[in-house]
Amino acid sequence: MPAARVIARLDVKGPNLVKGIHLEGLRVMGDPQQFAQRYYAEGADEILYVDTVASLYGRNNILEVVRRTAAAVFVPMTVAGGLRRLEDVRDALRSGADKVAINTAAVARPALIREVSLAFGSQCTVLSVPVIAGGGAGTPEHACRAITEAGADAVAIASMLHYGKYTVGEIKARLAQADVPVRSSA
Repeated sequence: MPAARVIARLDVKGPNLVKGIHLEGLRVMGDPQQFAQRYYAEGADEILYVDTVASLYGRNNILEVVRRTAAAVFVPMTVAGGLRRLEDVRDALRSGADKVAINTAAVARPALIREVSLAFGSQCTVLSVPVIAGGGAGTPEHACRAITEAGADAVAIASMLHYGKYTVGEIKARLAQADVPVRSSA
């Protein structure tokens, strides 16, 4: 079994890290770059930046955040939100993203996935498989169950990290207790 990954998911609206509240509202958490640096220091395997309103407003404002983060965080970064054209993907990769996640645009125009794969390589495009569980985890045990019982390959964590309830290391320790291989935090 390959090592399970712990991915810090950072939802961004404008210049701020935000956290959804029961799918009804958003709470401003602060500077996303500071959170990304903290999770990197704690041993996160990847950073997932999601521009939460990019598709809604037809734009992508997250690239400056990605540029600043790429200068100080040295784990893979995935960028999602508002990527509709090859130029959008190119800009995200040039800003420091290692991968892009294309969702709304892929549904609207499936050929975009092939175009991106041909232009930049299939390794940098995420649409689905591996399975990443995201949403609803309140304890390291929930993350563990997503992998051991539901079959996820990775977990994308937000609230537990943003609110300081648990660290990346504590989540990885719980996974290791359940004999789930994890990547070293060092």
